[in-house]
Amino acid sequence: MPSPSPQSERRRRIRVRADFSVALKVGANSTDAQAKDISELGLACTSDTKLAMRAKVQIELALPGKPAAHQIDGHVIRCAAVDATGREYNVAIAFTAMTPICRAAIFGYVQKGKRVR
Repeated sequence: MPSPSPQSERRRRIRVRADFSVALKVGANSTDAQAKDISELGLACTSDTKLAMRAKVQIELALPGKPAAHQIDGHVIRCAAVDATGREYNVAIAFTAMTPICRAAIFGYVQKGKRVR
């Protein structure tokens, strides 16, 4: 039996497209970002702020069609400039802590969403 590739090992959960605003807080600094995709384990977004690798991040988001805002703890696993201008960054965040209610809401959103390949 072949070993899983590093890519498939990292993406252990279904990812779905996302298009909603999120607030990211690193220490005392806050920035807005736009979600691109989400899974039960993490979030990919774009931001105009470069975030340090492994930086602890507090995420606030409200899933589309739901009134409740959710607070999630995470850490940056990737941050790369979209292009040479350095005005926008693709950011990947791994979730490290969230409430059971938040986990259930994300699970429901992922189950209904359009998968990212």
